[in-house]
Amino acid sequence: MSRSWQVRKRRPATPWWRRGVLAAVLLAVAFIPVPGGSAAGPQPVACQGRTCHPTVSAQRWTSLLPGVWAVGSGPTGTVPVSGQAYVAVGGGVAAVGNGLTLEAYGLRDGQPRWELTLTAFRPGSAIMSVRAWTGVVTVGVAAPASSGRTEVVIDSETGVELRRYPAALFGGTVAASTSATTVIGPASVTSYDNGTARCAGAGARTPASPGGPMAPPCTWPTRRGARCGVRPSPDCGSST
Repeated sequence: MSRSWQVRKRRPATPWWRRGVLAAVLLAVAFIPVPGGSAAGPQPVACQGRTCHPTVSAQRWTSLLPGVWAVGSGPTGTVPVSGQAYVAVGGGVAAVGNGLTLEAYGLRDGQPRWELTLTAFRPGSAIMSVRAWTGVVTVGVAAPASSGRTEVVIDSETGVELRRYPAALFGGTVAASTSATTVIGPASVTSYDNGTARCAGAGARTPASPGGPMAPPCTWPTRRGARCGVRPSPDCGSST
């Protein structure tokens, strides 16, 4: 009687290092996110509650500047290639002056409003101050060799020049509106009526026109060591 025998071949034992490689691959799949797919494990929870605030950029708008400018980093920032730029913000506009040119932009959207090049100044004159007020922008223009200064009043809506007034080199406009402008002169504080270019509260005088003769002063004379404000005081004399 014959018998049949079934022979089974014993599989060789898997080396330990192969098992280690397999375990490492499984762990990598489980914990390392696949590009383009969702990461395994707990997902970050969205910021919730009163203490959470979304990240908000401080930048409101950007607008191209005319002319040639150098873009830098740090405290230098963006500066004109030649000359010195002056910027003022107020009354709904942002005004940039460089040389004898002034540009205005809407403060909300950054859209250009107008551009004005100042004329009838001596060669070498340049803007040294820009200030923005409600309804007007005032620009201080320094004469060559710092020999004097002129304040130019400009309508902030239209860019039309309204008046020109004499000022101290480091004085200039201290208050302004569409109706009046107060300027620090070489030896006095002067208030002008923009409508007539006469001294505020004074009698009739010859008006000053844009590009023409300066308006005559209506002053509160200062005494040595006294500080004068817009209104007259015992130390500053009285309006004339």
